[in-house]
Amino acid sequence: MTSKLPGSGPHVYVLLWRDCGGNEFVALGAYAHLKDANAEAKRLGKEQLSDGLTYSSMQADLKTQDSEPLRWDTADGISCWVERHEVK
Repeated sequence: MTSKLPGSGPHVYVLLWRDCGGNEFVALGAYAHLKDANAEAKRLGKEQLSDGLTYSSMQADLKTQDSEPLRWDTADGISCWVERHEVK
């Protein structure tokens, strides 16, 4: 029996959305590739507010950002983020 390291198996990137600081969130989509999930998160951010988004500190250069999952938040509590999940 071969043992796999955690995180080394097949995975999916899930795009999540939360409105106005609530505790509930919605899964908007699942993507095989991080760049596709991040692209959709960026598109949604531009739709919501072209000027009022804040991004995590590790994502200053969004034009070349495809190495880690994206997250953005607005001042009024809307959030959108990408999570990586292992497929079992």
